[in-house]
Amino acid sequence: PAGLERARDLFGRAIAEDPAYPAPYAGLANTYLLMREYGTMPEADAYRRARDAADRALALDPGSAEALLARAFVRFYYEQD
Repeated sequence: PAGLERARDLFGRAIAEDPAYPAPYAGLANTYLLMREYGTMPEADAYRRARDAADRALALDPGSAEALLARAFVRFYYEQD
């Protein structure tokens, strides 16, 4: 849990430094999914935040494999699509 919180904070700092760089958004999306997996964040909150971060990454880089993976995970497991 502490490592995931640190990852969330570091991705947030990277986004603050360069909001046009898609990689930290994708990393943040996957961090939220892991926080849900390990029980450190409520499921609905984690999925919503992961979706938003992945969507932002995809808006910046539609071919981001990490963002596509996170978005697909949310779509399949949370949105049941």
